[in-house]
Amino acid sequence: MNFQARVTKIDEGKVVYEKDGKFFEKEAEKVLLSVGRRPNITGFGLENIGVELEKGCVKTDDRMKTNVQEVYAAGDINGKLMLAHTAYREAEVAVWNILGRKVKVNYNSIPSVVYTNPEVAWVGESEESIKGKGLEYEVIKLPMLYSGRFVAENEEFDGLCKILIDKRKRTILGCHMIGNYSSEIIYGVGIMIEMHS
Repeated sequence: MNFQARVTKIDEGKVVYEKDGKFFEKEAEKVLLSVGRRPNITGFGLENIGVELEKGCVKTDDRMKTNVQEVYAAGDINGKLMLAHTAYREAEVAVWNILGRKVKVNYNSIPSVVYTNPEVAWVGESEESIKGKGLEYEVIKLPMLYSGRFVAENEEFDGLCKILIDKRKRTILGCHMIGNYSSEIIYGVGIMIEMHS
């Protein structure tokens, strides 16, 4: 794997990239092109009311409030986690706070999914982030074959589910799955993480 490389050309059956001034070719049948996204914050007059920006995004707290009284920002505009279901949750939290209820977004309980075949999904902490926090944890690895639906839909692949458990509290810290329809079951783990946060 090559990091800090810049793709310069995509040809039939190969990708050309540059790293440290040298050019390389890599054979490829398929290429996933992901160039990233950027919040569109121009044309709204944010500069006229003094909304604070950070790295091209509207800066918010975990209640979706900006530095300007009664101005909230939810979705891609705050650059926190650019996923549609995150935007829905952020908007819900913003509305609750506008109505006077003190609600926060827990980004740790929001799942992420890569829609490949097989699907890859994760939520919560990774082993690296847990180690960085100095928590004691245990790892439980299960085949996706524990799911009857998975067995019915996947004859040639067994999948994997890795669950990270807090040893002291006995709560789920994170979960990582690979296998089709992981996108549909990872949300249950996200709810468990949210309930114990």
